[in-house]
Amino acid sequence: MKKILIISLLALSACDDGDIIEDLKVENTGRTVTVVTSVSGIENWSSGYNVVVAGFGDNKYADISKNISVGADTIVLRGIGSSVKTIEICVINRLRERVATFYKSDISADNSDEIVLEAGAIRADMFNAIQNAIFTPTCAACHGGGKSAAAGLYLTEGNSYDALVNVASSKATDGSVRVVPGDAANSFMYKVVTGTDGTLSFDHSNMILDYKNLQLIEDWINKGIE
Repeated sequence: MKKILIISLLALSACDDGDIIEDLKVENTGRTVTVVTSVSGIENWSSGYNVVVAGFGDNKYADISKNISVGADTIVLRGIGSSVKTIEICVINRLRERVATFYKSDISADNSDEIVLEAGAIRADMFNAIQNAIFTPTCAACHGGGKSAAAGLYLTEGNSYDALVNVASSKATDGSVRVVPGDAANSFMYKVVTGTDGTLSFDHSNMILDYKNLQLIEDWINKGIE
């Protein structure tokens, strides 16, 4: 017999129209995944984003997701279909598109009806998302991953924040600061990655092509840095 489970979801991150409450009908015929974790930094996100436990199939859009509340240590996803291959603690946007991932587990080969995942402590603040999704995979190889850092800018984990925020750029002739809290348009790093700094020599717009990543950087700076 199929059971229908009514789940009430409250989007805890603010959005333009206020909190969103959604009633989802889920057929309780799929698997159940319980994620045990301790997540910090949720409250630091700007509107338009949600920190969630989500299930993904073959694309970047969540098949199923549940918002993580501040202080929660156990998140349960029910009714997970066979199309779901990975369970992630991640950030999604309004389109339910993956923005950055903090934890990922492949469950495609696990046929258990109930799965328990121990994710441990997770830092899910905006800057750690930028580090995971952008700096480490795209920038760190040149900026500190080897024996030196291009332009003296270290974008490796543990070094990038202090190298960016309120630090004058060694390449800016006008004394521009790499990241000006609250002002992306006048932050030298943002101008470089968007190709708006006015010089071809510092145009890195071909390095970060995904609109989500550029939007994430802009939103983090304009929020005032946390």
